[in-house]
Amino acid sequence: MAGTCSDEGTAAVAETRSRRSFCQFLEVFPVSLQGQPPYKRQRSDSGFPGDRALYDKWRVSQYAKRTDYLVGYFSLRRPSATKVCNIM
Repeated sequence: MAGTCSDEGTAAVAETRSRRSFCQFLEVFPVSLQGQPPYKRQRSDSGFPGDRALYDKWRVSQYAKRTDYLVGYFSLRRPSATKVCNIM
């Protein structure tokens, strides 16, 4: 039966595992402003799956970190596109 408590519990367990595996991924491949994402071979050699799910989450985290940095750097007025490109 879809929508039962056991189905919701299973989804919560899967989400917790996913979050835990991403935390482990970040421990091995920390996110930085200028860092390069891990290659597929690096991911698989470290014991992570070869698909792009963790890679994509890593890139989203890096993009958020870069956005936060730029917002803090240019708090008074909007930067030009050239300044943003030079900083990134």
